[in-house]
Amino acid sequence: MRVLKIQEAQLLVKKILSSPKNYELKLNNGIITGSDEEISFRFYKESEKASFEVTIDGFTFVNNTGEWNNAMIMLENTIKKMEREQDDEKIEEALSKLKKYLSSEM
Repeated sequence: MRVLKIQEAQLLVKKILSSPKNYELKLNNGIITGSDEEISFRFYKESEKASFEVTIDGFTFVNNTGEWNNAMIMLENTIKKMEREQDDEKIEEALSKLKKYLSSEM
C-alpha cells in the first residue's frame, strides 16, 4: 500500500460528503465503503485510530493519521440519513398504492 497524503484525503472526504449519493455508501460492522466509476474507498478502525483507504487504477493508498474519526461519524450520519430518506420514499409509495387500491374497490 502507498501513503495517501492528508490534503488529498481531506479533499476526497469533502467531495464525498458534498455528493454522497454518487458513491454507493454502505455501512457494515463499523466499516464504511463507497465507490463510483473511478475510485473505491473504505474507512475502518484499527484500535483507537481510523484509517482511510482509497483504491484507483488497481493501486491502494492509505492514510491512518488518526484524523478520520470525525469523518467516519459524519459519513455514518449521512448514510443513516440516506437510509431514512429511502425508507420514507418507500412508505410514501406504498401509501400511494394503497390509496389507489382502495379507490378502485369502491
